[in-house]
Amino acid sequence: MSLDSRLWGKAAGLGKDARGVHRTHPLICHLLDTAAVAEVVWDELLTSYQRSVVVGALQVPDGEVRALAAFWAGLHDIGKISVPFQLHRGGPKNADGELLNRKLAGEQGYGFAAGAVQDRQSHEAAAHWWLVGIFEEIGYPSSKRRPQSQLSHAVAQMLGGHGGRYHPVVHGKDYRCPAVRHPGLGTGSWEEQRRVHFDEVRRVTGATSVPGGRMTPPAAVVLTGLVVLSDWLAGIEVEIRARLRQEVGWAGAPEDLDAYWKTARDAALRLVEKTGLLGTGFARPDPVRCEEGTSLLASVEGRLPDLVTEHGPGLVVVTASPSKERTEAALRAAAVLGHAAGARGLFYALPTGSSADSHMAQVHAFAERALTGPWRSLLLHSSSRLKPAEAARQWAQARVTGDVSAEPGEEWAPAANSWLNSHHRALLAALGTGTVDELLQAVMPVKFNVMRLFAFSGKVVVVDEAHARGA
Repeated sequence: MSLDSRLWGKAAGLGKDARGVHRTHPLICHLLDTAAVAEVVWDELLTSYQRSVVVGALQVPDGEVRALAAFWAGLHDIGKISVPFQLHRGGPKNADGELLNRKLAGEQGYGFAAGAVQDRQSHEAAAHWWLVGIFEEIGYPSSKRRPQSQLSHAVAQMLGGHGGRYHPVVHGKDYRCPAVRHPGLGTGSWEEQRRVHFDEVRRVTGATSVPGGRMTPPAAVVLTGLVVLSDWLAGIEVEIRARLRQEVGWAGAPEDLDAYWKTARDAALRLVEKTGLLGTGFARPDPVRCEEGTSLLASVEGRLPDLVTEHGPGLVVVTASPSKERTEAALRAAAVLGHAAGARGLFYALPTGSSADSHMAQVHAFAERALTGPWRSLLLHSSSRLKPAEAARQWAQARVTGDVSAEPGEEWAPAANSWLNSHHRALLAALGTGTVDELLQAVMPVKFNVMRLFAFSGKVVVVDEAHARGA
């Protein structure tokens, strides 16, 4: 069976053509877009330690894990090949207001059971339910132990969580016949198209390896972050519109997909570069000669570099009364640890929003000395509204002259159109000054909590005034 390019993946924000018909982005194109971005995220954004965590867990060579990560990212939206999604009343329409894919229901093979359109299963959950079985078919480890301990289930559950929440465990009696419990998945051509899309994404990405390892929690955090970030970037509407013109008369044949894969790869680096996340790291700390004495800074600068050289990065505890010197000591320690660990940024956590505001200028000044490459700085707490802090120097000067407005962060409003200036994306910024609450939400059952873990996993984290939080 050939791939059906009428199955759409993106439509919102793409406008209408001259005839008044909603423009759509074929699902297979969005899947390949996401896979291509995942390759760049793997190569350019993940730290060497994050990649090693995944390689070690899956027991597949680095080069092959990259292809697997792209393949899995490309499968995230395969649950959109379902009756409720393709025939949703809010979907793309023609000039007469009829659903573009309404005629699918009358075609041979695309029939569906009563109640399929009303099936309330989300496309994310549909991907989870369907992928478990096909991963098992192609040989992913899936013993008779608990489903959540099987790689076939773990990868499916990870991909089903790209909307911010993982879905409950699916047992064998359900994933082997998923359409019985959820008629919206459909059978016949619906099932065949899911398999065709699966096979084509696997062929194009070259992910032929079958991992022999298991999904560990750290690997799940890194891979979930990679998939979700790649999906966000591949879904930027202005970029999709720029590629729509190339799809006129497009059939989705294998040669079409190969050509589109080149287009997607060419666009992927540009998409990731737009985030301002690439190229950030810690410079090698300059050797500092402190005057002899027992000051806190002298202790950190004199002893920590040798300890890190001997033992590697770890945890530094600074016990001293609150002062600018203590803050500077913590930042100097962060610079040493960040360079040794190959970290790509810093998050400075404080107990309250007001204390984060007061530390912003000092943290920003530190970053100008310690961080290399382009980087963005954000103030991150509940009342900051996540405003970008590219103008922190002017902000610090305004504080000195008393010209600051009553709203923290308001002076950065002109730069608020940064791609990072979003509730769930802001923590990815290379430099963040915020509250401990931002850290705590990473281990609470809230939406996109794993993306928070992913954002922090490549950074040095400073928890200032930790005693204020108790045990």
